[in-house]
Amino acid sequence: MKNKIILWSMLIFVYILFSFTSYYLCHYVRKLSHKPTISVIMSTYNRTDSYGEDLLSRSVNSILRQTYKDFEFIIINDGSDDKTAEVLKRFAQQDKRIIVLTNPQNKGLPYSLNKGLDIAKGKYIARMDDDDFSVPSRFDKQVRFLDENPHISATGCSLTFNGKDPLLFPSDPDEAKAYTFTKVPVLHPCAMFRRDFIEKHNIRYVNTYPNAEDMPFWYDFTIVHNGLISNLPDMLLYKKANAKKAKNYGSIQNESVRRYQNDAFKKIIKDKPCNNFCECYKSLAKSEEIKKIMDVEKLKTYMNKHFCPSGNTIFVHHPQWEDYFVFDSEKRIHRFSSKDKATILEKTPKHIKIKWDKWGTETFVKNKDNIYIFKK
Repeated sequence: MKNKIILWSMLIFVYILFSFTSYYLCHYVRKLSHKPTISVIMSTYNRTDSYGEDLLSRSVNSILRQTYKDFEFIIINDGSDDKTAEVLKRFAQQDKRIIVLTNPQNKGLPYSLNKGLDIAKGKYIARMDDDDFSVPSRFDKQVRFLDENPHISATGCSLTFNGKDPLLFPSDPDEAKAYTFTKVPVLHPCAMFRRDFIEKHNIRYVNTYPNAEDMPFWYDFTIVHNGLISNLPDMLLYKKANAKKAKNYGSIQNESVRRYQNDAFKKIIKDKPCNNFCECYKSLAKSEEIKKIMDVEKLKTYMNKHFCPSGNTIFVHHPQWEDYFVFDSEKRIHRFSSKDKATILEKTPKHIKIKWDKWGTETFVKNKDNIYIFKK
């Protein structure tokens, strides 16, 4: 009798042990095989000084506090030599959704983002920058929109700089394509796109245009491979306008943007000359290739609204922008693409001198192509 009790006790113990082992093993396997809905990708480099740590922590926390919880958060430490590793280690210990990858030396944003894309498992990829703030409802609204619109490949949002007036991005996919030749059609740190789309077309970041790596990415995405982009009107991201950048970041970026714009048009209009965006868009609208890519009438509407003003105008090249001056009268002008206004001090067939309402006096001299060039 005693032996039977011992035997039954052993059997019960083995059964309980097997049940618990099976339960936890199945739970572990399910956890390993689980694919999150979103893979969030963020790269960071030396953001932990007294100014930067607050921004990095704020950025990471804004993702961890999203109302939509099913995501993995891939953060690439791009060879930082400050306390970034310690900060990220602390966050990873607090939240198991965080995956930290570390580059042994600084490799740059395209390399780091591609590294994140290579291990991402989510249905959707969400981008985030280490100095921005996503509002808590961002993922919830973007996932719902993409789920309800399977023909849309990417979405973004509006944003605000330091709480000022929101900057809107196009909701119409054809307008987004028109945007792509001169600017980004979706704000990169607020982008969410389908992973299967970029995997199918092997779309990755390239370093051809330093500090403007998102521009060729979106060109491949929407112009080359016809991915449809529709931005939400909701203000879902805050950017800090004066966040620290490398010393020459702005000048390098401006040069990259100019090269990209020139290359983007040339890929479609080939060798047809154009001296300004209005001429380039007009050549674009006449090409047979663009008709296969987008609605040409919508392209013309966008072109006339943003680059080709009617009435008495001159085209001006400034070190920081290119635009038309529209003559409101013999003594007053305004920039076509902005609200900036000025008084005409002098005007001859070869030059124009103006006094801006909000700042100083500037002179522009006409060249052989009838473009007025800023004179220092």
